[in-house]
Amino acid sequence: MASPGLELLFNSIKSQIKTSQDALIAVLHWELISKGFKCLGNGEEVKSVVPQIHQQSKESESLPTGWNSSPSFYAMRYSSKAEKDAVYILKVIQIEDDFLVHFMKKGTEAVESLNVRTADYTTGSVESY
Repeated sequence: MASPGLELLFNSIKSQIKTSQDALIAVLHWELISKGFKCLGNGEEVKSVVPQIHQQSKESESLPTGWNSSPSFYAMRYSSKAEKDAVYILKVIQIEDDFLVHFMKKGTEAVESLNVRTADYTTGSVESY
């Protein structure tokens, strides 16, 4: 299965990856980027009104600085090229060996949830792609 950009992402952050969970977050991020989303930064809070978010936050395909500063909780904001004024939140919580993944559109009740058993998708090695 072709995964354009995934190897490039891995090579750009491999010195930052500390755990298998970090690697899985990178894959989730890559999946969003490949679907047309751009990262706006860490955290859940939007500090401005939504229509102005793109003026105050730099949209990027890269993971933000400090993206893996917490070993069991990750939260990042995204914009969508399909909905320029919308902000989406990726929130991932580690519960034992599983991830609880929430992807939500800020300001609405729209939430997609997924439980991921990390051992099913990672090898334990973070040294190679």
